[in-house]
Amino acid sequence: MHEEILLAYCGCYGVDSSDVELLLEYGYTCDEIEDMLTDHSLLRDALKDVKYMCGESIYEEYCGVF
Repeated sequence: MHEEILLAYCGCYGVDSSDVELLLEYGYTCDEIEDMLTDHSLLRDALKDVKYMCGESIYEEYCGVF
């Protein structure tokens, strides 16, 4: 239930739901992601790490966060 609410409201913080889903898939908790929604530097770092693990370029622009 918490995940559904998080996905529904992430857009209010300028974050795409696919970013949140990606972080959830890689083991971040809803509480951690909730903190990241208010601190975009944490979000940017976490997405950079996850994208690096996925083999994507960490320098690519991703939903305006970088």
